[in-house]
Amino acid sequence: MKKEYLYSLFFSLFVYLPFCTRAPLVINLCLLALLILSFVSQKYYKIHSYIVHILLVVSVGVYWLEYGTLRSIEGGVFLLSLLTLVKTFEIESRRDYFLFLLIVILQLVGHMLNTESISLVLYCLALLSLMFASMVKVRFEREHSFNTFGLLKKYLVFSIPLTLLFFFLFPRLQMNSFFIGKLNNQGKSGFSKELNPGDISKLALSDETVFRARIDETSEIEGLYWRGTIYHENEGLKWKQGKIARDEFKRGTNESKYRVSFDNYDNGHVFTLEDTYRIKSLSAAREFRGSGKNFLLFSYRDEKLRFTGHRSKGLLYYPAKENLDKYLQIPSGSERFKSFIRETFSKLDGRNKKVKAVLSYLAKNNYEYSLEPGDLKGDKLEDFFFNTKKGFCEHYAASVAYAFRVLGIPSRIVGGYQGGRYNSMGEYIIVTSRDAHAWVEFLSKDGHWKRVDPVQYIAPERITMGANFFYQRSSENLSTGSSRDTLLNELRLFVDLVYFNLNTYFLNYDKENQMELLTKIFGKKPSKFVLFSFMFSFFIVSLLVLYLVYVLNWRKAPYQRVFEKVMRKIERDSGVTKSTNLGHELYMKEISKNSKRLEIEYLIVRRYNYLKYAKGPKRDDFVSFIELCKKYLSNEK
Repeated sequence: MKKEYLYSLFFSLFVYLPFCTRAPLVINLCLLALLILSFVSQKYYKIHSYIVHILLVVSVGVYWLEYGTLRSIEGGVFLLSLLTLVKTFEIESRRDYFLFLLIVILQLVGHMLNTESISLVLYCLALLSLMFASMVKVRFEREHSFNTFGLLKKYLVFSIPLTLLFFFLFPRLQMNSFFIGKLNNQGKSGFSKELNPGDISKLALSDETVFRARIDETSEIEGLYWRGTIYHENEGLKWKQGKIARDEFKRGTNESKYRVSFDNYDNGHVFTLEDTYRIKSLSAAREFRGSGKNFLLFSYRDEKLRFTGHRSKGLLYYPAKENLDKYLQIPSGSERFKSFIRETFSKLDGRNKKVKAVLSYLAKNNYEYSLEPGDLKGDKLEDFFFNTKKGFCEHYAASVAYAFRVLGIPSRIVGGYQGGRYNSMGEYIIVTSRDAHAWVEFLSKDGHWKRVDPVQYIAPERITMGANFFYQRSSENLSTGSSRDTLLNELRLFVDLVYFNLNTYFLNYDKENQMELLTKIFGKKPSKFVLFSFMFSFFIVSLLVLYLVYVLNWRKAPYQRVFEKVMRKIERDSGVTKSTNLGHELYMKEISKNSKRLEIEYLIVRRYNYLKYAKGPKRDDFVSFIELCKKYLSNEK
């Protein structure tokens, strides 16, 4: 079995294996079948090409049935995976292996376009370097035996700066409308269609990062309420989502933006600030407005969701008129609770007074905020409200929203996150599962939705301090952290900053990031004309650099480049410049008339002509010629 085939087998496996879990089982089985047939064909029995072609067509058909389209990055990568395996059937020479490497490099680049993992990107770059080194080895194997990685290093010295320039400055085009796959409708936002007692407290036990946000306008952490899921069907302490008409809104003033980057591959409800009236997806995803003042994103491919939120200070949301009855719905049962609410608060004048009275009652009657409220018996709402008086945010949101409806005040529950952790090093906010929260919205006397948070009356430190510090203080019974904890905290924030910046400015570098960079370069946001002129000039200069570096120099073999150095030294020593139409041996005769003896120079010229024009010079001939030239250049004659 030829070594070229073994190399191709190695690269085929190591390019595909880290990403095989993203493809359905049937796709992996098709590729595995091609791989096995390729091995059999190379080692035991030559398989006819028509069998390979039939299996190729079957594989494409299976992919089409699975995804419904080939017009996506996943489809392109799959076709390249098929081509690499088909090419392994034909590897008989170095040329075949060279073509195989070109295809598999395209396949690897396709995988890199569809990954947002730092470790996978580093893995791909390392594998890409190995493949490029292998290409250099195949290209120059007959001509020299010096270290392949030495030559690779020379290529990288020229290619890396140009690559970085193209990466950061070449226009970023939005191609999501073309390279779309099947819409992924699986939502995993952490909030289900039902809100039961204990659901959010389970989320809050984890410190896993959910998303990071960079806000243009300075905001206090305690005022950041990230809205996600709306619950309006009431079943006591249990609330559900339901089908309702969309809210209407009226924009305010002082508009600003913020950017949100999710840390996982969730779909469904995204979490936006209360005064958000629109979102724009920065990833390959489709945007939807929810029934309440919330938004949804569904990705077209396996990509972390990112979006820009547009805010308007003073934004007001109004419920659709057909929804008002749904926001007053109350279930049967819990008669003691209903009677108590009516007898205690119904005589008060005005909605605002009733709302404040209900919340003040919770603050003055020894209710406790706890991650471990314990099990509830019988009528869970009444057991919590009258007996245990111990619960988490969902307990208080459910009971308060219920109480409002009993008093004739339309209300609903919002599930999402409150606050976050501010990273002063990078000026962004980290929102974790620990920040999971639920609160109430009620319809004000002016007819728009207004937020109230019962936790502000029961455990105000949870809102003002933030979840992370509040729970830490509660568990350790400490008012401040030690210097060691502070140092560890700063280290965590620094590591998170590095991770966030790598994702923002490398893995997720997009049009907005590019415009931000160009704004810093030009001092202001460049116009379309300036941007086009800059990009056109950059493109022309890049082509010129490629021509000068590659066409005039790199297309020459190593023995040719070192011979040119020898000729330049001879011209300097003799003081006679060689004309372009004069052969090397005639030039040597010309300068030997008025110069010292040139035996070594003649030898180099003759051996060069032999290597260039003779049929089938051996590899050792190139090696010895290069060594001879190097000795001459270093005056070691």
